[in-house]
Amino acid sequence: MSNIRERLGCTSIGSYSITISSTLKPVITLTEGIPCRGDNVTLSAPDGYATYLWSNGAQTPSIVITDNGTFTVKVTDENDCEGTSDEFTVTFTNKPEIPTITRIADTLFSTPAYSYQWFRDNTAVTGATENRFTLKQAGNYTVLVKDALSCGSMSATFTVGILDITDNDDNSIIRIMPIPADESIYIQHPFSGDIQYIVYDALGNIMTITPHNSSSFDISDLSHGMYMLMIKNGNKHYSAYFIKE
Repeated sequence: MSNIRERLGCTSIGSYSITISSTLKPVITLTEGIPCRGDNVTLSAPDGYATYLWSNGAQTPSIVITDNGTFTVKVTDENDCEGTSDEFTVTFTNKPEIPTITRIADTLFSTPAYSYQWFRDNTAVTGATENRFTLKQAGNYTVLVKDALSCGSMSATFTVGILDITDNDDNSIIRIMPIPADESIYIQHPFSGDIQYIVYDALGNIMTITPHNSSSFDISDLSHGMYMLMIKNGNKHYSAYFIKE
């Protein structure tokens, strides 16, 4: 408000509206996607500005990025005040190698990764998040693996037929002691005749163990971890797991 005195001594009072805008400082955020090689991410500036001008020439509140880069955005408001964001750098990382599925008896194994999710017929199997998966049904199986940044790769389909599953017998008749084990394992089973023992590590590799006798084996040379023992008795096979301390 101001007073204006005329030459004749009269005073006029009027009101004037003045808008003062503070310096604009938009903040860029990654609002969609994970920067994995081959995918894209979305960068966004806050809504509500009159205009946007990104360092790549885009004039929208959000931009889609497909490759490495450093970005800024300049904005103006309705009063033509303007401001520019700090730089925002996007670095895409390679996805993990496509996993390979192998099968040993009634168990599927994935090559190593940070995390796992198994699928049957394109549907995620609840709780199936380890590098191995015990088969209970026929179907088309895949495994999605991810790295520490959540970049993921899907395996090729591994088909399991009905006859493959029904050929397996009751694994509960095998007992391995102790669990966990250190130097030796002792195996109880009701089989006789032609019996073959095979030990696999978590990646499906065949391991060598030395028999003490028909029911006791030296495992001192094995590394720490989980192993599967498969017993072949004629044309049937049985499996059980043990842990080496």
